[in-house]
Amino acid sequence: MNINQSNLSKLLNELVEAGLVEKWEEQEGYKLPKSYYKITDEGKKALIFYEIEDNFKNLKKKQLSMIHNIIYDESTIIP
Repeated sequence: MNINQSNLSKLLNELVEAGLVEKWEEQEGYKLPKSYYKITDEGKKALIFYEIEDNFKNLKKKQLSMIHNIIYDESTIIP
């Protein structure tokens, strides 16, 4: 993946603001502080939904039609 530091910083800040990632900094002497990032529980949930959505996009129309029929057909009993 080819992304410049400025774009990466902006994306990470957006994820922090959305509560999907947490950020903290640690100062080491006179050097610039190091930034660390960690996915939050909400971020993990969002990632799961993203992966589910991505999988649904890859389904063929026939497969989606079968799922729709199972969900909305009242005569279908799902154990």
